[in-house]
Amino acid sequence: MGVLRKLRRKGQRSEYAVEPLRSAEYMPIRKMSEVLLEFAEPLLNIINDDRYFRLVIAMAALCWDISLHPQPEQQVHLNNLIEEMVRSTRLSREVWENCTRVLLERKRTLFADDRRIVLNYEIVENGGKEQLLVMSAPAKE
Repeated sequence: MGVLRKLRRKGQRSEYAVEPLRSAEYMPIRKMSEVLLEFAEPLLNIINDDRYFRLVIAMAALCWDISLHPQPEQQVHLNNLIEEMVRSTRLSREVWENCTRVLLERKRTLFADDRRIVLNYEIVENGGKEQLLVMSAPAKE
């Protein structure tokens, strides 16, 4: 057990100030769950259905990750995503194309510096409210 921990346990104070080690470029990073909700906000504002909430979050997470691919690959992944959304809902291809266009534009304009990928997410019930939990990692360059 370290000396500082022993001193704290005994209620004694050290004459030294202990600061956490941080690089000069340290910037606090927002939780990816907050970022993803903000990213999906335009679409979340127009839905009132839990089923579509889950679909919008899924689409937002996938569009986020797709935006990190090189341009030629993006279109292939977007077409696959749109096809899957059309199959799983009653909404038209045009609706999903517009949604992906909105999300990709938001990523380019508002979140361009955030280079994390969404590894996994989960929507859980917490005290009668749904909570979004997101696992992310830095994207490879």
